Amino acid sequence: MKLLKIINLILILSLLCISYILSKRLINDDKKKVKSILCYFDKKYRDRLFDKKVNRIYKRKGSNIFLSKLDETIYSSGIRKYLKYMTSEIFILGVIIMSFLFSVAVFKIYESVIFSVVAFAALPIILYGVLKEMVQVNFDRIDNSIMFLISSLKSNAAVKNNIVFMMEETTEKLKEPLRTYNNDFVRDIRVGMPMKKAFENYINKVENIRLRNILKNLYICSLNNADYCKLLDKTRVVIRNYYEEKEKRKSKVKSAQISITAIAFATLIILNALSKVTDNFYALLMNTTTGQVLVGYLLCVILFSIYRCLSLKKFNY
Repeated sequence: MKLLKIINLILILSLLCISYILSKRLINDDKKKVKSILCYFDKKYRDRLFDKKVNRIYKRKGSNIFLSKLDETIYSSGIRKYLKYMTSEIFILGVIIMSFLFSVAVFKIYESVIFSVVAFAALPIILYGVLKEMVQVNFDRIDNSIMFLISSLKSNAAVKNNIVFMMEETTEKLKEPLRTYNNDFVRDIRVGMPMKKAFENYINKVENIRLRNILKNLYICSLNNADYCKLLDKTRVVIRNYYEEKEKRKSKVKSAQISITAIAFATLIILNALSKVTDNFYALLMNTTTGQVLVGYLLCVILFSIYRCLSLKKFNY
């Protein structure tokens, strides 16, 4: 009897071990499959970015404009620092899945097809708006660092009129992502990369037009071994004028954003005023088809207003 119990225990333990090994292999296989899919989309993303740079050089139009623009937005947002394999395809798939789940949840709560449709349409707008806001944050981070970069390069040029020395000494004082870009540039030169190629790599990483022009001028200056201080003095005047104009544009954008926000709030005030006319006003809005259509329309107006408030910032470019 004891022997039978021991045999049963051994069999159970053996089955558990076999199940564990098989499940672990299956999970590892699934992980490999998922990773291979992510790597496939990541390769397509990198190829599209490369093709876009080539098309920009030869002034050709790309084949897929929608994916190309979304790729650029993802790249400029810096979201790939946090989500390594984020690409346009994965972003679109993720948005569709989340929108579907969100619309189902809204339908379960309110039992309204109109509300669920609005919810399905709203989430992509919100997520894309967040992505655009991340782009703006990164743009401002670089744009606001240009004057400091110029001043730091000039002070180092006064010590030694050598672009590699200037860049290397400036690196530690810069904020991300310029610190990484500068560090990569210096490392490329140190390992023997030609100056032209190192500058090209730096320029291709930067989307800011003003910084790209500064880097091009620095490269031309390096070819002739010219005086960097004179170049940077002239550049500082240009950038200072740009900052002044940028502040003027910012004030106009803020005025437009305030106007749009006021319109959005006005709709809420009107709804509140109408609720005092009828006692069961909110019940009519939520429980009747006409009311749900009206609420859906107002939500779309508010979402569009939020999106326009965010997208207005692109005029700063």
